[in-house]
Amino acid sequence: MKPVIESGQVAEDRPLIVNTDKLCDTMTLVKARRGRRYKIVCISGGCEVQTRLASLGILPGQDIQVVRPGDMGPVLALVKGAKVALGRGVSHKIFVRPLQLESSNQPE
Repeated sequence: MKPVIESGQVAEDRPLIVNTDKLCDTMTLVKARRGRRYKIVCISGGCEVQTRLASLGILPGQDIQVVRPGDMGPVLALVKGAKVALGRGVSHKIFVRPLQLESSNQPE
């Protein structure tokens, strides 16, 4: 099993390994839909992947919006006001949960 960092955790030399049963209501970023906003739940992978994503502002607990899904190529996402292109391999390591709409008047 690969190491996973949960929301609120700090990446250390030995990241916390999480029971993947907690991920049952999440999806990987590759499966996220265009225009929707998501909350990053956790990131699986080694220290290099986690460090690289953290340098881009992609951390557990952070909001992320899909600009272009990764159907045929990289996922283009909006994080902290910046567009970031992520390859499919890395996008499979980012687990997200859809954000609930704050008002039922807003379109999905």
